[in-house]
Amino acid sequence: MPSQYPTALDTTTTLSTAVNGLQTALTGDHTSGATTITVGSTAGAASAGYATIEAEVVKYTGITSTTLTGCTRGADNTAAAQHSNGVAVKFGLVADHHNALVSGLIAAQTKLGLNTNGASASSIDAGQLAAGSSATITALTGSGLVTGAGLRDSRGAAGANAMVKILPDQILGGAVASITFSAIPATYSHLLIYWQARCSGAVGDDSFSMRFGTGGGGVDSGANYVYGFVQDANTTVTGNALAAATSIIIGTVNGANAPANCASSGTIFIPNYSSTTFNKTATTTAHSQFASGASGMKIGVFGGNWSNTGAITSISLFPAAGSNLIIGSAFSIYGF
Repeated sequence: MPSQYPTALDTTTTLSTAVNGLQTALTGDHTSGATTITVGSTAGAASAGYATIEAEVVKYTGITSTTLTGCTRGADNTAAAQHSNGVAVKFGLVADHHNALVSGLIAAQTKLGLNTNGASASSIDAGQLAAGSSATITALTGSGLVTGAGLRDSRGAAGANAMVKILPDQILGGAVASITFSAIPATYSHLLIYWQARCSGAVGDDSFSMRFGTGGGGVDSGANYVYGFVQDANTTVTGNALAAATSIIIGTVNGANAPANCASSGTIFIPNYSSTTFNKTATTTAHSQFASGASGMKIGVFGGNWSNTGAITSISLFPAAGSNLIIGSAFSIYGF
């Protein structure tokens, strides 16, 4: 039977599933016009498909344990013939199976069109997605990626809003003092980190910090950072700034005294991380539910500079000294 694509998606019924060496034998003689074929067993055969008996291909639409029903004789450009008891009935692939795959492949290629971007990775154009559908692309560092409403990344063509997960997520299975994204590729222009975490400190929430590294080495723990923030805690707004700091404060993270099962979360935007023109900067947002009720909600905007023009190759995130990030804390990093 022909491929259903692009009007519908194919299944193992429309394209069939092959089983090597699957065959049975006729039970009784059969005329060339018989539409029910009786066999020893149909075990393993598709519920609808094709059987080959000598030089004839028979198309059937149903089975029982010992019969093929709804048969079209002389299918797939063969001639209907009489067959004798005991003749082999084979359930292998026939020309129609191959032709269905060919028609489906050509339909898919016609729908997708040619890649004219010179890109080394596959592209998906929004116009090639059905209305209401979406495409998620992860763990790719090639060029020419397209997502969303026709937005292509800066290495492809128009637009620059395609995001690609560039390193595996870090979801903690045990308590650690810090997490680090290492060997960050210089393939992209900007970085975006999403985090959700809780720490072990005996507090409602604790400071959460970030350090950068370059040249493939460890992160810089020297007094080479400047940061500032504005934070609201139940309508009370506070702020602070600090120079010659040893890290950038990116928010607060819930501690052991925070309400049960409440984790803090935030985003970290790092523009032009792979450029070597300016010192590196970061802008972050974060919130924590450090106590029950509205009075325990804290939301803030944070920003900082690192006095280094090198391309960022590693990023470390950690709570205040003496505290650990706990099981279930999760971190994702994207490039675009």
